[in-house]
Amino acid sequence: MARDEKRKEKGKGVSSAPLSNGYISDCIKHCIGVNYRSLFVLLGEHTIDKLGTLYETYRAHRLAKTPDYDFRPMDVLWCFKEQDPRTQKKSHGLLPSQIESVKYSKTNRILGRTYNFLVLDDPAAISPNALARVVECVSGGGVVVLLLEGMQEVGQLADVVAESTGRMTTAVEGCTAVNRFNRRLAAGLGECPVTTVVNQDWSVANQTGQASWQVPDETARQVKRAAASFELIRTEADTTTTLGQIVGLCASEDQARALQKTVPFVDPETRVGGAGRIVYLDADRGRGKSAAVGLTVAAALKAGVGFVTVAAMTPDSVQEVFRFTQRGLRALGVERGDVRVTTDNHMTTAVYVTAGVAQTVLFEPADSPIPPRTQLLVVDEAAAVPTTAMRVLLAFQGKIILSSTVNGYEGTGRALALKLRDATDGAVKVHMKAPIRYGLGDFVEAWLYKLLCLDVGAESGLKIAAPSVDSEPALFQVDLDWLFSGGCRGVLSEQVLHTVMGLLAASHYRFSPSDVQLLSDGPTQRLFVLIDYTCTPSIVCVVQVSLEGVITPAARDALYAKGQTGQGDLIPWTLTGAYGAHNNDLSAMTGARVVRVAAHPSFQGKGYGSMALRLLERHYRGQISAEGTGKRGPLRNVADLEPDSVDWLGTSFGATEPLLRFWTRAGLTPVYLSDTPSALTGEHSVVCVKQLGGSTDWVAPIRTEFVRRLAAKLATPTLSRLPLGLLRVLLDVPGCFEAETTIDMAGLAAALRPGARAASSARQTAQDIARLTAYASEVIIDPGQVMDVLPALARLTVGRQLSPLDPTDHSITEIDNIACMLITVGLQRLSLEDAALVALGDKAASIRPDERLAMLKTKLRGLVRMYAGVLGEIWGAETEKTDERRRKALQVDGEKRAPEEDESE
Repeated sequence: MARDEKRKEKGKGVSSAPLSNGYISDCIKHCIGVNYRSLFVLLGEHTIDKLGTLYETYRAHRLAKTPDYDFRPMDVLWCFKEQDPRTQKKSHGLLPSQIESVKYSKTNRILGRTYNFLVLDDPAAISPNALARVVECVSGGGVVVLLLEGMQEVGQLADVVAESTGRMTTAVEGCTAVNRFNRRLAAGLGECPVTTVVNQDWSVANQTGQASWQVPDETARQVKRAAASFELIRTEADTTTTLGQIVGLCASEDQARALQKTVPFVDPETRVGGAGRIVYLDADRGRGKSAAVGLTVAAALKAGVGFVTVAAMTPDSVQEVFRFTQRGLRALGVERGDVRVTTDNHMTTAVYVTAGVAQTVLFEPADSPIPPRTQLLVVDEAAAVPTTAMRVLLAFQGKIILSSTVNGYEGTGRALALKLRDATDGAVKVHMKAPIRYGLGDFVEAWLYKLLCLDVGAESGLKIAAPSVDSEPALFQVDLDWLFSGGCRGVLSEQVLHTVMGLLAASHYRFSPSDVQLLSDGPTQRLFVLIDYTCTPSIVCVVQVSLEGVITPAARDALYAKGQTGQGDLIPWTLTGAYGAHNNDLSAMTGARVVRVAAHPSFQGKGYGSMALRLLERHYRGQISAEGTGKRGPLRNVADLEPDSVDWLGTSFGATEPLLRFWTRAGLTPVYLSDTPSALTGEHSVVCVKQLGGSTDWVAPIRTEFVRRLAAKLATPTLSRLPLGLLRVLLDVPGCFEAETTIDMAGLAAALRPGARAASSARQTAQDIARLTAYASEVIIDPGQVMDVLPALARLTVGRQLSPLDPTDHSITEIDNIACMLITVGLQRLSLEDAALVALGDKAASIRPDERLAMLKTKLRGLVRMYAGVLGEIWGAETEKTDERRRKALQVDGEKRAPEEDESE
């Protein structure tokens, strides 16, 4: 009895009393009854004073429905900007022990955790990413509270300048962020049926009636069917098996069916190999993934697995895994005394089972080495793990369980697909759809997903009527004020918004709610859509553009003096930092950076992306005549628009061969490649540009410098691993073979023997050419005798000063072989064995090492033979010049001596 009373006292506030009746109390009571969350907006002064009363009201109704409800410590999640609420001397009516406080900037550390009460303080500091994280941590029946201190109506939220927009300002004069997102947030609050706006005197400003709270009939039927199916699984479970003993801890049919796949998988008796050693478990937020993983770990221990490593970015995100591991162990008959838990800063980091053979479940940061004793590897929230770390984890040859969010904030877009694209073909895939943290059809989830475009997909059926029967595909600029107006679901602006965001999310490696705010509030953002009236949906491609540049020399120099660069303006700052010594005007020019170009998945490969870029370029060049009506509208044909004045069109992206080929086909030139790969994607960032205006070609000089630097750096550890196909596009190989050889013997000697005296350099260069000729004619057999000469020759070739062959005189296969040797041996300086693996690709595994090496030597001899030929011509030309100079010198000398001989006679 004493324990029950103590449990009821948990969570009790300092001095607040619950509301006994009224609209607010009824809303909380109803939401607890249907397992939905409620949303309260507090207006007026001293809004913090109402929190204790709201919490006590929630607590009273929770205990009335579930008398033995266990209120855990730190049941309230309080998000703030600067001042920790636990240190505030304010009468909020909550005990410090009840509050888990977290800065908005640190909300990533509460992933996977569950709370009953959420306080959103300091609305200006709320970023879309943080909002998505924390709201989805609230359990069904729980309360979300937004404090609008000092405001008299929700509409005033639209005037709050979000702090995150400060990072969107650029050096472009007059470019200040727009509060479209907060306007959308303010308008959207009224669309959530369980939103209650509370005035300072506790009156409710938006009573809509309890009818709006009711669960739709179809949703209720779905819940009933799922419950019946779940009950059948539980009653039919064999309680003598591991699965039968833990299935009772499941909270949904989806969770139980997930365990039906994962529990047999982790049994050491189950033999798997290849991608079959991986179980890939995904779901939206709040579906019980972490609990399912924890129960699976408990089953693995029961089956005899001795060492389980749980990898994640932070220990905070795996607390549910550890909690359900312990619950599962108890359900499987393991005594509490046989389980030891290690904590660090109140976070569980290890669970040890000491009965019988010692067993361990250990947390390890995802970017740390995998402990050698690991038998089962669990990766939680895999979408949040950087690609470089994920590749190391996936190289583990034992069984792996991957758990990740596919919607919400951290798993949208192609982030997870990129990380797992080579590893999960053939993996066991488990998808969980039914929510566990709250009820099916939760109004707050629906509101949040609509607000932040988290539920978007590319399957939109939006059809736009053609202005005429023979209308051709056309490019339109979207009015962003209209797009983010926040109207009711179903109006055209929302349909277009969700179509656009669906395409952007599906195409990009990572797409988050904060990207929505960047598009809505960014002062330099432009959005274009390509419409083909014959297609459904009519929007077949989306292009997001950011205007950049016009950085004054004073602003540039001031930031450089501080060791900083400005916000935004990615391409100008990148190119100025890399090539400012070659061209001080790079930052002053204005450009249009294509942030994303996304074709509809149903129409990919049909040329719509290229068509959109061609029309965009023609628009910026002023080459599209005014063919439209001239009328303004939310979707305006670019033919009716005066284009922004830009000097260049550019883009920056993670370098892959297909993407780079797409952009080079569009006429853009690669001019920059980062030395280190992105931690998120594992890809190097590349910048491509195309000059649109000006009489002086400024792209060619920096392209030449880029190629020179890249060729000189390709032997470094990070760049030497770049794929051959990507490097062929970056360096334009074999396109560079078409350049005419312009270097003479003196230039060749300087390249091969930098710093040497001219006379000795020329003599040694002649010896180098002789060596190459001897190897080409097989007088010299050892390729090591010529390897020292090839890097300099390769750099001259990609620099378009020396061409080893005439492409018109050789087959495609011969050219490919030469290109491969030029890059792998000449520039990346790979060993012959490694170069053979690259050259042979997928075939290498089926060829014996000695045969691979022999094939490579044949290819290498072909390259050397080409170089020997062209260098022999240079040497021959130099020899002819030398002979001619000697002949002329002798002739002059003879002419001088003739008069002397006459006089002597």
